[in-house]
Amino acid sequence: MLDYFRSNAQSFGVKCIFGLIILVFIGWGVGSFTDRSVGNVVATINGEPITINDFERAYQQAESEALRRNPSTSREQLAASGLGESVLNDLIQQVLIQQAAARLGLAASPVEMRRLAEGIPAFQNEQGRFDPARYEEVLNSRRMDMAEFERGLASQIQRDKVLNILQDAAWTDPAAAKRHYDYLRQKRRVSYLFLPASGASVATPSEKEIEEAYEARKQSLAIPRKVSVEFVRVSPETLVPAASISDEEARRWYDEHPRSFLVPEQVKAAHILVSLAPDADADAVRKAEERMAAIRKELNAGKSFASLANANNEPQAAGPGGELGWVERDKLVKPFADAAFALQPGQISEPVRSQFGLHLIKVEDRKPAGRAPFDEVKDDVRADIAGERGGARLNEALDSLLEAAILGSPLNKAAETFGLKAETTAPLTQDALAGALGVEASAAAPLMSLAAGMPLDAPLAAGDGYLVCRVAAVEEARTPELAAVRGDLEKTLKMEAALKTVMDKAADERKSLEGKPRDAALSTAVVDRGGALPGFAPSAALNTAVFAAEVGKWTEPVAVDSEKQGRGAILCRVDGVEQPDAAEWSSMQNIMQQVATGQRAQAIFSIFMRELFKSADIEVLNPAAVTRKAG
Repeated sequence: MLDYFRSNAQSFGVKCIFGLIILVFIGWGVGSFTDRSVGNVVATINGEPITINDFERAYQQAESEALRRNPSTSREQLAASGLGESVLNDLIQQVLIQQAAARLGLAASPVEMRRLAEGIPAFQNEQGRFDPARYEEVLNSRRMDMAEFERGLASQIQRDKVLNILQDAAWTDPAAAKRHYDYLRQKRRVSYLFLPASGASVATPSEKEIEEAYEARKQSLAIPRKVSVEFVRVSPETLVPAASISDEEARRWYDEHPRSFLVPEQVKAAHILVSLAPDADADAVRKAEERMAAIRKELNAGKSFASLANANNEPQAAGPGGELGWVERDKLVKPFADAAFALQPGQISEPVRSQFGLHLIKVEDRKPAGRAPFDEVKDDVRADIAGERGGARLNEALDSLLEAAILGSPLNKAAETFGLKAETTAPLTQDALAGALGVEASAAAPLMSLAAGMPLDAPLAAGDGYLVCRVAAVEEARTPELAAVRGDLEKTLKMEAALKTVMDKAADERKSLEGKPRDAALSTAVVDRGGALPGFAPSAALNTAVFAAEVGKWTEPVAVDSEKQGRGAILCRVDGVEQPDAAEWSSMQNIMQQVATGQRAQAIFSIFMRELFKSADIEVLNPAAVTRKAG
């Protein structure tokens, strides 16, 4: 089992880097219980125990979340899938990080703990301030001791400090991000020759060939099982429609929730952008400043800001007239935000330098920070009220509908009680059924094994709601007789023979074309990395071949589908490489740098965790508790 934990350290690193495992109300605190006898300990990490209580609380939290996301999964299935091992793995890694923090002297001060607790919305009053009484009430409702919870806060702060140190070390050379971007955005100019299979003359397959093909392909010819499902879609929104909430009710709710719908200060802005890379040399900066000076001269001469923006902005810089619409300070890069929020309506800034280039900013209007007017948000208020009321009725509706489904009662009558309606799908395969129900194919799998009239004994999560389902009818899987598929088999065999013929012909053509100058009669196109050749269905094999070929060289023949001529063989010659547009890189540089840094941070954390595991003394003392099997 120890090997399992060590081999999966990297997956935890991914979760840590993106902050997905830090849950305040996880309901347990490692080392928070006094009974640490061997019989009460699941594992020890460098002598520090994880108790049965620690493990069980974490397991119940993880199990509840998994069941909430997929109600059709049983607890037995979760246990068999290795949930216990995963939970213990997370606990071990959190202990290792906490121990590393202690070795590094990264303690959590009382001020830091207080600040973290004060920022948790559950502990705040209606005015958004920390409320000690609510703090105690919330902890009591979760049966948590205050000291235990605060130990959890301290552990979280320590973990965050370790992660921050590691992430601070994850600097990436901007040139590496640029190289990665160039690789992704490079294009290839190609000439190509397409030979449609429909142009090849092939013999009609013999009866023996058809019979042999039928026997060899019976599995692929089989018609899979299909089921027709009767279902009722249940969600808070369907139980209480927003339209049923009156203006008076909405207004009262709005008045009773003064902290709802707060909006920060905003400006309505437009800008003119002269693109300039952050690391531009002096000559590039000089040219950009000269261009901006020319724009300002035209502006001072009476030309409108909007017309100059349209004439000078690149397509991605802004909307027509340089419009950015209403923007908030924290949604803008700092130099731009500082300049824009210093302007009054009608004013235009001096040139402002950001990582995107030089900006002229015009502020057209301002809105102070405050609460959105009721008339602007009343539809949202209605939706919030309806969601609350519908949520309160959700369990009642699901229980009633499930009872009707299990007892074989008419689902439509049970649904009408809650203002809902029952629907029935056509007989569908698993993937098609998943699409019709709006769920993942794996979630539809349990329905495919049920007999007609049998219900799914738990609600099926579907988007923001649930489905109560019962199988209405079943069409069993079957293999059609040869007579029913003879025509299709004959067409398939002829197409396969024709494709082989044109693939062989394309291989001969390639030999004759190699080394010859470009033929003007050939078709040409530009291909993106990972993209399709215009006029053809996407083909990973063709794209890989094109981007692997040297300039001036022909690819090997590849079977592809033409939108107009059907299946056939294609040859491509790479005529040239197109590098990404410099202005596009300027707009994407920040994002690509963040991606590269994030990838490096993930790699650093994975190495860090691997080293912690290698040097740790980890002993699992109670494997039966982890696997949920009798010892």
